[in-house]
Amino acid sequence: MLTQSGFYVCAEPSDAASATEAAMHLQPDLCLVAFEQPQHRTAAAAAIGVMVPHSKVVVVAEPGQPDMIGAIDAGAVGYFELDGRLEQLPGELWRVLDGEALLSGQMVARLLRDFRAMRRRVDEERGSAPDALLTRREAQVMEHLSHHFSTAEIARRLAIEQATVRAHISAVLGKYGVANRQAAIREYRERRVYLAERHSVEFID
Repeated sequence: MLTQSGFYVCAEPSDAASATEAAMHLQPDLCLVAFEQPQHRTAAAAAIGVMVPHSKVVVVAEPGQPDMIGAIDAGAVGYFELDGRLEQLPGELWRVLDGEALLSGQMVARLLRDFRAMRRRVDEERGSAPDALLTRREAQVMEHLSHHFSTAEIARRLAIEQATVRAHISAVLGKYGVANRQAAIREYRERRVYLAERHSVEFID
């Protein structure tokens, strides 16, 4: 089917290692990864993406497989589900070679759902941190510092050593690129206001 559509099939490897080796040797414009095991597909996509970065990797799998996100994250530019549309594959592959991504509308919806879920998990892990630059503990220290608590008071409230408080503040100064605590407090407050306003208009499910 592919050869009839103008493609030259230069190799048909049986596993991720041989696929990577073949891609390195043959330098194809397109690599079609269709191994049965999801982990082999993802491994091949990742390895080829690193070793042959100009080659566009497209994963082909049965519908409902768990590796779609992993394959895209590994570097695949497309994920084609074999749901009765096999005859459409050559045309989709030509579009990939023209620079398009190969994802169905349902896959894009899944990606968006997973992205939102990941964003919520990150927010939960960071607690109430209003700034993505800061760890949860750094945000807690800055929140107390912005309310004019001393190093000793912050240490007592967070049940940590004063040296640890100073270390967190020093880390924040470095991340913000400021020279002192007052500048860090101003930056923290400005970021908190900005991010609160952005979340109020962008993250509406």
